[in-house]
Amino acid sequence: MNNCRNFCIKLFLLFSVILCSAIAGEKEITFLAVGDLNLAGWLVPIINEKGGGYPFRHLKSVLNSGDIVCANLEAPFVEKGSPAEKAFVFKVPPAFVTSLQAGNINLVALANNHIVDYGVEGIRSTKNALQSAGIKYAGAGETLAEAYRPALIEINGNRIAFFSYSMTLPKTFFATDSTGGTAYPEIKIMTDSITIYAQRKWFVIVAFHWGKELQEIPDQYQVRMAHKVIDAGGSMVIGHHPHILQGVEVYRGKPVFYSLGNFIFASYSEHARRSMIVKAVITPEDLKSVELVPINVYNKEVVFSPRLLKGEERSNLLHHIQKISVELNHGIDVFNSNGYINLNKMERLE
Repeated sequence: MNNCRNFCIKLFLLFSVILCSAIAGEKEITFLAVGDLNLAGWLVPIINEKGGGYPFRHLKSVLNSGDIVCANLEAPFVEKGSPAEKAFVFKVPPAFVTSLQAGNINLVALANNHIVDYGVEGIRSTKNALQSAGIKYAGAGETLAEAYRPALIEINGNRIAFFSYSMTLPKTFFATDSTGGTAYPEIKIMTDSITIYAQRKWFVIVAFHWGKELQEIPDQYQVRMAHKVIDAGGSMVIGHHPHILQGVEVYRGKPVFYSLGNFIFASYSEHARRSMIVKAVITPEDLKSVELVPINVYNKEVVFSPRLLKGEERSNLLHHIQKISVELNHGIDVFNSNGYINLNKMERLE
């Protein structure tokens, strides 16, 4: 009788552990971040011919693993209008928003130096396209308040607050009290907003459009701004604009990706050859793990359809990222050979 009772108790405990593990597993979500996404120019005839899924065809297994897949949308979805007076202006047919869906992209940063290329009308048209596709966004709006508003996502008990800010020219693109545009990170407004959500147990991710193009070392103002985000309660910082990779810092146990480089970008740049996807596993309590996934974005080779780097090429890129990140991390290597970031190493040091 006792043996039977003990067996039943052990069986109950075993099922409890399995059940708890299953519940815990369900609470994990995978957040993917990619770099600059621009479907204009050279890509328009290709997508018209080959379909919206063409640019993502080699990365489906990775992108489909994400509960949230976030990109920097570097061109407005707009048919017509008056272009801004600047050297490079972009626009993308609004119907191409289905291409983002094909790539499982469901969150975009709008605060950058191209989203206002066709004025507030371009922002409005972009918003309408994204909303029709069920894609969340932050960083630009028809009013100042809308530009500053974060995107809020709740999945499996995880609450993500996503902010997007631009620090790039032209200044006329920044939203004001009387005009729409992009969100510029006024320090107090930004840090107060982050703190409010962090105190309410939201996982706060902040994207910045900043830095110098083709420079792989972040400027000091980028470092200062990233630290302010983390000090205010932010959990992750993502950067765009240089078109190439910049170093990765772990500050107070939180990752800062100063530039993710290009992802799918309508140019044949000789400089934008390699990039990475950030793959983060998030729980309601914390950031569980962060992995870097190296990719080839050199369009003379991949023709606007990035591919995973493998073997020696993958190892070489991970080594390069480690090399340009050491100084940011006080001489400490925060990566392992598999591309994972050791968040605890810097947290202990600080």
